[in-house]
Amino acid sequence: RQRELKLCALSRLPHLEVTCDTPQIIHGRVTEGSKVYKENDYLIFFCDNKYKPADERRSRCIKVGSEAVWSPTPQCLRKFLFRSNNLTNNLLSKNRCSPPPPIEDGDIMRTKPEYEEGEKAEYVCPRHHAMEGGPLTCRNGQWTGRVRCIKPCTVTQEEMDRNNLRILKDWMDKIYSQHNHHLTFRCKSGKIHDGRVAMRQQCIEGVIQLPTCV
Repeated sequence: RQRELKLCALSRLPHLEVTCDTPQIIHGRVTEGSKVYKENDYLIFFCDNKYKPADERRSRCIKVGSEAVWSPTPQCLRKFLFRSNNLTNNLLSKNRCSPPPPIEDGDIMRTKPEYEEGEKAEYVCPRHHAMEGGPLTCRNGQWTGRVRCIKPCTVTQEEMDRNNLRILKDWMDKIYSQHNHHLTFRCKSGKIHDGRVAMRQQCIEGVIQLPTCV
C-alpha cells in the first residue's frame, strides 16, 4: 500500500549553520590560509611538485547529519611517470578501485585514493532530493551498483494562485514534494474543480501536474 505523502516544505525554523575547518593536506597547501568555511563553500588548494589532487572535482563543505565534512576529501597523490600508456591499467591492483564516480546533484562521502575489494562508497543527496539505489561496491577493480539523486517537485504560491488552488500549508511560498510522493490540492473558497486533472497528484522525476479550479 502506497503511503500518504508527507509534504516537504521549507521550514520557518532557523537553519542550523555548520562550518568546516581548514584541512591539513599532506603534500599540499590551502591558498587562503587558515579560515572557517561555511556550508557550500569551496576549498582552493594546490599540491606540491610531483603531486596532484586525488579528485578532479573541487572540494565543498557539506552537511552530513549534524556534522560538516569536505566532499570530496582534499588529498594530494604522487604523480607517476609512464614509459608507455599501456602501463596505466596496471597502476592499481586488479581487486582495488579508484575513487567512485560522481553523480548528478549528489556528493560522495569521505572519498579516498583507493578502495579495497568489497568496500562501499556512500553518497549524499541535497535537501528534498530522493536517493535511489546505492551504495556502490568495489568488485574486481570496478564499481558495481547504481545510485542517483532525484530532483523534487516544486509548486509556488504564484502557480497555485493562477489555478485557484490552496494546500494544507498555504502560508508557504514554495512547496517541495519528493519523487513518488503525492500532493492533495483544494480549491480556493468560491471556486470549483474543473475535473480535467485530479486533485491528488504524484511527483514523478521532478514533474507534477496541477489541477485547476474555476
